[in-house]
Amino acid sequence: MDIDVWTNNILEIIKKISDKDYQKEAWFSNSIYACSPEEIYCELLDDFLFEKFLTDGSIVFEDRQKILGLNLLKAMYDYSKSSDYIDDPKRVYEDPQWDAIRKMAIDFLNSFKT
Repeated sequence: MDIDVWTNNILEIIKKISDKDYQKEAWFSNSIYACSPEEIYCELLDDFLFEKFLTDGSIVFEDRQKILGLNLLKAMYDYSKSSDYIDDPKRVYEDPQWDAIRKMAIDFLNSFKT
């Protein structure tokens, strides 16, 4: 996959993770854009290989970007392993741990703006 396309796809998914309003609309509506926390995980980790994106070596990151990305990846892995309700959008949406992941996603996105 082209590195620019890969990067844009990753950043778009992480934007979904960071955006509480998006999640409210996507997780609790019957629109054609409806999705779930599980789908976001699948997109980021399976479809677009976020771990490989961060560790592959073909993309050059600033130190801060790499650290923020790896921290986000670890937090998401830890959350999915510790939560038995990843398939329950309401519980994920209201979970303070998910709020922390949203914040990490915002920080990661902001690291690309500088």
